[in-house]
Amino acid sequence: MQRQNRSAFEALSSFRSYEAWLLFRPAIESALICGKWIDDPKNARIWAERRLKPKPYRKAYQGTALQSRSLPLSPQIQAVLAKINDDFVHPNPNYYERHLSFRPLDERHVGVTLGYFDDEPHAEASVYSLFHLTLVVQGALRDMLANFFPALSGLDLGHAPFLSEYEPRVTALAQTHPEVHDTLKDLGLWRCTI
Repeated sequence: MQRQNRSAFEALSSFRSYEAWLLFRPAIESALICGKWIDDPKNARIWAERRLKPKPYRKAYQGTALQSRSLPLSPQIQAVLAKINDDFVHPNPNYYERHLSFRPLDERHVGVTLGYFDDEPHAEASVYSLFHLTLVVQGALRDMLANFFPALSGLDLGHAPFLSEYEPRVTALAQTHPEVHDTLKDLGLWRCTI
């Protein structure tokens, strides 16, 4: 998760949220998979044999089946994974319309622009969302694993100080740029009043 977060942040530091969310996707998915393994150790065998027996794997790990009873906030975390898949992985209208713009050049020609970089509000929203989501997923993993390793229950991940520092900024950003609401709520799992 740390490696994926650092790589994602490097992409965000140059206004490339598309690459950032793709890079962070395995960290989210791995947390969900851990929850499935704790739900039932048989799920670990299904995962290990996924190439030999793809049908049981798809049944246990695709879509909402990836949610688990063991991982707190599993439905919300799985919804983030689905949002990343829809918006950044699968070529659908939302995917390609976000990056393309068209303008008439003259009567016979149209200019097509492919955008690689985010505008400032979207880049800022993605940074806040990536960091908040990281804390949410780490907290869910900590709470799940504390059932086996009680010392983890006291591990402070710094979520409260993070919220204290950044929630006012996130709220202000959402108020001045309503177009970033989806990023903050659906990817970052921000629950502030935006």
